[in-house]
Order: sequence, then C-alpha cells, then structure tokens
Amino acid sequence: MDYSEAAERISRKFSKSGQAVDVKKIEGKLRRLVDEFGVQQSEAERSVTNELNKEFNILKAGSGGGGKAGSGNEQKKIAEGMPGDWITLEGKVVALSAPASPSIAQSGIIADESGAIRFVAWAKSNAPAMAEGSWYRIESAVVDEFKGIPNLKIHSGTTVKEISDDRSLIPTPLQIKDLHPGIAGVRAKVVQEWDASHERMLQSGLLGDETGTIKFVIWKEPGKEKLVVGAVYTIFYAQVDEFNSRLSLNLNTATVMQEEGDIPVSGGEAAVRGSIVHIAPGSGIIKRCPVEGFGDAVGIGIVVAVAGHVQQQLPHVLFALEIVVQGIEKLRHG
Repeated sequence: MDYSEAAERISRKFSKSGQAVDVKKIEGKLRRLVDEFGVQQSEAERSVTNELNKEFNILKAGSGGGGKAGSGNEQKKIAEGMPGDWITLEGKVVALSAPASPSIAQSGIIADESGAIRFVAWAKSNAPAMAEGSWYRIESAVVDEFKGIPNLKIHSGTTVKEISDDRSLIPTPLQIKDLHPGIAGVRAKVVQEWDASHERMLQSGLLGDETGTIKFVIWKEPGKEKLVVGAVYTIFYAQVDEFNSRLSLNLNTATVMQEEGDIPVSGGEAAVRGSIVHIAPGSGIIKRCPVEGFGDAVGIGIVVAVAGHVQQQLPHVLFALEIVVQGIEKLRHG
C-alpha cells in the first residue's frame, strides 16, 4: 500500500503552521501502524497527527487550556484511553484467551480500578508472556478500535514489566440497559437456553435483569461450563459485542459466579387484538373453525413477531392477532 499521499497531506497540514516535518518519517509511521499493528488507515493518520500535535505543542481546536501537551508515554487509567492514543498503564491480567491468528502471541483482558480492555500482543513484538492474575506496567502501547470495541495493541516498541501489586479489583456490574461495546459485567438471570447454531458453540441463550435482556454465547473451550436456566449469576469481564445495532455478551473471557436467590426480569408481555389482512404462505399457525362446514371459511391466525430491538429488550412480547368472526351463528342457522 502506498502511504506517500497520506504522508504529504499530513505534512502540508503542519507546514501551514510553520512546522517542518519529515515526510518519509510520517510515511514510515503510517506503514508500521497499518501493516504491523493492523490499525485502520484513517485511525493511523489520526494517531500520527495527534503525535505530531503533541511534539509541536499544538492543541487541537476546542481542547482549551495551555501548557505542554502530554507525551505518548503518559500514564493513564484504562478508561481514559481513547482510540489513537499511545499510553502507559498499570493493570491486572484478569483473563487470557487463545490467539485468533499466528501473528498474535497473546490476547486477553487487562483491568484496573477504572475498567478493563482487551489486549493483543503481536508475535513480532517479542513481548514477555503475561500470566493471568499478575499485575503489569505496559509502556507505550496503542489504543485501537475493532468493531466498535477498544483494544490495546502491544507492539515492538512496547515495554511490558511485571510489578508487585496486591490491589483487589471489585468491578461494579452494570444494568443490561447501560451496556455498550467493550468489556463489562452484569448481574442477571438465565432466562432461556437456545439450540446451538454452530458446532463450536457450547451454549447460547438469553440473560435478563430488571432493565432488559441480552443474548449470551459461550464457545467450546477447556474448562467452560454451561449456565443453568433459571439461575442468577454475577458476571465480570464479559465482552460486549455489537452486530446490526444489537448487543450480545461473549462469556469466554468472563469470570462467572452463581448466586443464591432470584431477580425480577423485565417481561413486557402484551396482547394486541385486530384483524389479519394478510398471511404469507408458510407463516403463522392456522386453526380450523370447530363449526362443521365452516372450516374453509373461518380461521384463527396467531403470528409471533419478534423484531430485532424487541428480541434484545423484550423477547417475551407476544403479538396475538385474533380474527373475530361475527355472524357465525347466523350463517350456521341460515
């Protein structure tokens, strides 16, 4: 891929403010971010521009204030890292997962008091392997975004050091209605278990609390067990995914603890009466009228409609559309 045009564009932007930048150096940074770290080109351009802004002490419009801009090694809490940032953080590895590609040496979730983020250590980074349950100081890592989910990229310029820390992390579960893409926890009840739609799938179904419901999935991995329908669980460090504007929970990286007791689940059952104006072939359930001789003329159709947002929030909504036939007795008796 040719990055010269993007590099020239960034160079011209800084030339207007009297700053001389090395175009070849910019091009090399873009190539490294995109080719080695898998960052989208638009994000790579934004990251390089932000880095140069900091280097030349140029504040972005609307940032306000004065003084020296932060460096790429600025230490931050996990929740403060934004896509495109180069940060240093200290956190605890709370989960490890199998790398999805030979180019990835290690992946998992690292957390601190502010939150948690998924991390990926590239094979080319030669970073030391991290152990679950240990604390680490990670210097000069890149915060990226994939499918709307922030993640931390550990590359060849990142330093990873194990540190001594005995802080206890007690994350606060969110209500289902407050979830957003990323890493989060919930306290919820297993409402439904669905048939597995893939051979690698251990379990999928529906979790619910007082505010709504959300789909969950557990993929087959050593040590993974199914959840019990009707049981209540506190779940930490689950991955919240988004697809077609609908959220779901991947529990493979999560810490799952079953609890005693019960919690109410938002039901939202409702019935709507009206006239069926059309039923497409193969849809609905049709029951013949019990009155002899009128089975071909009269029917009761029940259509169960679970639309996208309804399935996510109110999966138990049943729209019953009942044909009310008047005059049956009059027809029957002629």
